[in-house]
Amino acid sequence: MTSLGFACRAFLAVVLLIAAAGKAHRPDAISRTIRNIGIPRAFVQTVVWLLITWEATLGTLFALGRAPLATTVAAFLLLALFAGVSIYVAWLRRVIPCNCFGTSETPLGSHTLTQAVLLMLPVGGYYLAIRSTHSIWWPTTLDTVVPSLSLVIAAILFSRWLFAIRFIGALVLKRRQEEKTV
Repeated sequence: MTSLGFACRAFLAVVLLIAAAGKAHRPDAISRTIRNIGIPRAFVQTVVWLLITWEATLGTLFALGRAPLATTVAAFLLLALFAGVSIYVAWLRRVIPCNCFGTSETPLGSHTLTQAVLLMLPVGGYYLAIRSTHSIWWPTTLDTVVPSLSLVIAAILFSRWLFAIRFIGALVLKRRQEEKTV
């Protein structure tokens, strides 16, 4: 269970730090998204930097293994917020680019809801690990570093594949249709 906790923690650290860096690099993109959601213009920049700070702080806390219970609760609340916004925008039937990791044309809605829900799985895995082991583990020998980091890399690649599955499916369908016409 300690390896699972480490893998979930490292995965979430990477995802959250990449998201925060992407937003910090292109704050204008996430500002447009937040403004289009309906946040008043006077509060947009505050919300943008609060979001970036929240993600960066969580990413750092996951990386360091500090305040595990508070970090887990804060991560779950962040993902619940993202899920709620995705549901709200889908309910409005509006097309608003997510800009979740900086600049992106992926619209808020079912895809971003799926991402938020899938990211809740490692948060839950980390919570279960800290509840069952009562310790924060970091690999200390090469025998544990390599498999642990391999597990983290596999989780990142698998999640990227899951997030892109609709796009992959559309490409496969288009290719099959093209083969039929040829």
